[in-house]
Amino acid sequence: MDYSFVAKHLKEIGFEMRLLLVEDDPLLQKQLQSFLQRFFKTIDIASDGVEAIMLYQANPYDLVVTDLTMPVMSGTELAANIRELNPRQRIVIISGDSGTERLLELINIGIDAFIVKPLKMNEVLIHLERTCQAVYDQKMLDYFSTMLEESNRELRDANFELSWLSTNTSAISATLPRNPAPKPLRPSFPRRRASFTTISEPVGNSTKAKR
Repeated sequence: MDYSFVAKHLKEIGFEMRLLLVEDDPLLQKQLQSFLQRFFKTIDIASDGVEAIMLYQANPYDLVVTDLTMPVMSGTELAANIRELNPRQRIVIISGDSGTERLLELINIGIDAFIVKPLKMNEVLIHLERTCQAVYDQKMLDYFSTMLEESNRELRDANFELSWLSTNTSAISATLPRNPAPKPLRPSFPRRRASFTTISEPVGNSTKAKR
């Protein structure tokens, strides 16, 4: 497997995601934080399940990565509590205990991945990439579903307006007074003025008459 491609893809889809890391071992917590910072924009740290629940109730997270065996509240209890708050939350469990009963319990809770200690970073990379891809796909599905709902709402509004106009246009037209048909206009022409021409008697004729 090309782990460099997996790492590149994880960085592309995970960089804008927010991650909650829950680990009670300070050394492993620091190592995981340093590793995960290359792929995730925001990482919040909790040392036990109670602290993790407080952070989870105050902030939205795309992914929760938690140890299984912790004081105060175990990873199993934490996963169950998170599932009650958000059934769609993606959860990855890290543990050195891979017993069948424990795994069945986690499967029933609905975790997304189980990583066995001691950790191999390539395996961590693969599980995180798969889980983050599921987160990304769900976000895209939610986005397109929202866009489709908005488009359908706009279409329903437009159809309602058209239906209202179609129903009310006839009623409005019936209430308006009907104007009589306009009389046809006769074309008017300008009157021509009569012109008279005065005929003058030739000078020669007038002389002869006097003789």
